[in-house]
Amino acid sequence: MKKRTFNNTVKTTIPVLVIGLFMFVSGCDNTIEPYEDEQTHFSIYGYLDLTETSHYIRVKDVSRPLLADSTRGFDANVIFENLETGESQQLESEVLKEDGMYLYNYHVEKELSQETTYRVLVEDLDSRKSSATATTPAEIDVSTEPVGRNCTTDVVTLLPDVKDSTQVDFFVGFEYNHERKWIRTIVHTDENDNGYVEFAPQMILNLAFIEDFEPGDTVWGEPPVQCSDLDNNRFWIRYTHYGPDWAGYERPVSPLEAMDVKNGLGFFGAFQQELHSIPVDTMEIF
Repeated sequence: MKKRTFNNTVKTTIPVLVIGLFMFVSGCDNTIEPYEDEQTHFSIYGYLDLTETSHYIRVKDVSRPLLADSTRGFDANVIFENLETGESQQLESEVLKEDGMYLYNYHVEKELSQETTYRVLVEDLDSRKSSATATTPAEIDVSTEPVGRNCTTDVVTLLPDVKDSTQVDFFVGFEYNHERKWIRTIVHTDENDNGYVEFAPQMILNLAFIEDFEPGDTVWGEPPVQCSDLDNNRFWIRYTHYGPDWAGYERPVSPLEAMDVKNGLGFFGAFQQELHSIPVDTMEIF
């Protein structure tokens, strides 16, 4: 599997797990009572990123009240399994202390495969079990054309075999005044169920700087920022392709809204991020 290094702005599309996960467990509401349903044992929350080899999964015993003393100590086995191959490993916890409470993150160090289902199984000494599965998305052979044309030429990015365009977040970026700016764009699906995005680089600039237009200006008249004003002649394309577990959820998924954990609470999903750049002729002046 190809490995890529991402600009920091790309990684902000997914919250950092060890900082932002399960905030309702880490002190936002200490009045939550233990769950009365005996089948609701553990919360499981985490993301699998196909472009990384380090992954973190947070686990909590939901039968305990959200009080500092009750979060100290967590005695359960957490197993990470590849359901396609049967391979499994027991995970070790990394304990964090936040707002006086102890949080338990389980670290998976593993390169993942496309279109593969992974499971997290939690079981304590009383044989209480909770589990969650995540299926990784298929790889997309993305292509963009034409490249190297002027700023007003439409560019089409093809995302073959994207059956559900809502499962892809797509952004177009550029560098201006030493800052990379991003504009979210819509992914369409053609009659052959192939995803595509069509845009003109100058239109992306117009959307980014629409507030700078003067009354009476038209977007194709003389835009306040043109391609020749950019720091360089490259536009950037980034997208995140989500696995099937994300269907029906807004992103990022709220742990309080997700119900995909068997005998538990939380959310477990997989995604893949890609980043490409394309050259654009930035010398054409309006």
